[in-house]
Amino acid sequence: YNPFKSDCYSLGMLMVDICFVNKEEITGINLNNKEGKEKKKRVLEKLEAHFGLEFKNLIERMLSPEPKKRPEYDDILQTLEKIEKDYCAKNSNKLDILSSNEILSGKLTDDGQVKLDI
Repeated sequence: YNPFKSDCYSLGMLMVDICFVNKEEITGINLNNKEGKEKKKRVLEKLEAHFGLEFKNLIERMLSPEPKKRPEYDDILQTLEKIEKDYCAKNSNKLDILSSNEILSGKLTDDGQVKLDI
């Protein structure tokens, strides 16, 4: 038993909720029964349409019912950094965003705010 793999699954669920701001609620749904599998398929299709194939594939792996098929944290981070790099390369003149490393170097303050070390 690897407790990280359940954390990976939970992080995948959270990422879906963030992406859709609860418009596509999947938290608490059994994604292994027929209804849940259909919902998961629709959500993954929408993720691909809005965020691209690579992000959809990452979430799909994170939500795998088989823990051994779920990615390690390093793989998740590398994939997200690659997606970010590709996005920034395509949109470099459109916006200025923080890198994943800058976000990860932030600290949680006592009042629940995130203070970034930029």
